[in-house]
Amino acid sequence: MSFNDQDWKNVTSNLGPGDNVGIFVAFGHELTVKKTAVYLIYDQSITMEVDADEQDALKNNVDVNT
Repeated sequence: MSFNDQDWKNVTSNLGPGDNVGIFVAFGHELTVKKTAVYLIYDQSITMEVDADEQDALKNNVDVNT
């Protein structure tokens, strides 16, 4: 998979609050990777109100809908 600059503009313009993002990295053979970093930056402030059950679920990494 490869993206050029134009492809990335389309990807980033469709991301919004609450979207799940998967990161896949493919490296060629005989390449030593010492560090990788991914930064997802959203340019707007997001304020959400979360009820107590959701707060507990977030702390415990549990889906409240199951």
